[in-house]
Amino acid sequence: ALAGSVTLSATHTGVITTGASATAAGDKVAVGATVGLNIGVDTTLATTERDITATGAVNILSSSNVTVSLGINASSSGNKSEADGGRTADNEAGAQANSPNTGGGNTLPSADSKASSASDVSKSKTDGSATGGTGGTGTGAAGSSKVSVAAAVGFNVLAVSNTASIAAGRTVTSGGALVVRATSETNASVKALGTALNSQATASIGAAVGMNVVVASNKALIGAGSQVTAQGITVEAKTPAGVTNSFVVWGISAGGGKDYGVAGSVGINDIIMTTEASVGSAAVVNAQSGGLTLNAADVVGVQIIAGGAGKGSKAGVGVALANNVVVHTTDAFVGANAQVNAAEAISI
Repeated sequence: ALAGSVTLSATHTGVITTGASATAAGDKVAVGATVGLNIGVDTTLATTERDITATGAVNILSSSNVTVSLGINASSSGNKSEADGGRTADNEAGAQANSPNTGGGNTLPSADSKASSASDVSKSKTDGSATGGTGGTGTGAAGSSKVSVAAAVGFNVLAVSNTASIAAGRTVTSGGALVVRATSETNASVKALGTALNSQATASIGAAVGMNVVVASNKALIGAGSQVTAQGITVEAKTPAGVTNSFVVWGISAGGGKDYGVAGSVGINDIIMTTEASVGSAAVVNAQSGGLTLNAADVVGVQIIAGGAGKGSKAGVGVALANNVVVHTTDAFVGANAQVNAAEAISI
């Protein structure tokens, strides 16, 4: 026998924080897109797979605290055209090449002249209409529409397991109280924002998708076929006092254009939560003094905000979908053919 008390303890704290953003601006087309993904697999276990005999108390304690957060932002807008005072490709490249950091004095080839030359060559091969060519003349004009697109997509995928247990078939004898306790807090948050706002664009499209996929278990167990004797026995799986397991999804989008504005958002929570405090089948549990308590308790909070706003002089369309799928199981029980004896109250 071990003199004094025995404590087996496992504690885990995990924090994952991710942020991503994309910003695009263009005279004709601007596309800003961001995808963020968090994947977490966390396992915490306090257990005995050997027999224990102690003159004092026996404590088997497992604690898990996991928080995952993801912030995604995508935006697009228009730049001024050259006619409106904006820079051409040559202007922009020259400004970068001759910044104070480079010392100035750099001369770059002209992108505009190269593009013009390439266009002339292409036309001469197709219709002979380049300057100095023969075979006819022609004039072509093409008007281009302006488009702004922004898309933000974020996913949290999280698997959490927290267990405090006496393994199946073990014998544990305590001269004091026996406590098998699992405490767990799990939080997941994803906030996706996609905005395409350009009053000069023919069409602006904003999209945002946010999703949590979480499978979490919190268990305190006396295993099947175990022989347990103590002076008061507590088996409990719970959320810490004053704490909520929180699952938050935001999917917010906006599209605003001169003619058309389109916005679509999706927010989804897919959550499976299992909490269990149990005595396994065919186990023999004796509380020689004091009582026996089996307690399973957790607190879950779920929030989704999905919004889409579209505005345009000809058409504005906003679509949003929000969906919570929560499978929540909380059990405290004594298994089949188990024998439970207590000098005082049995509370389940």
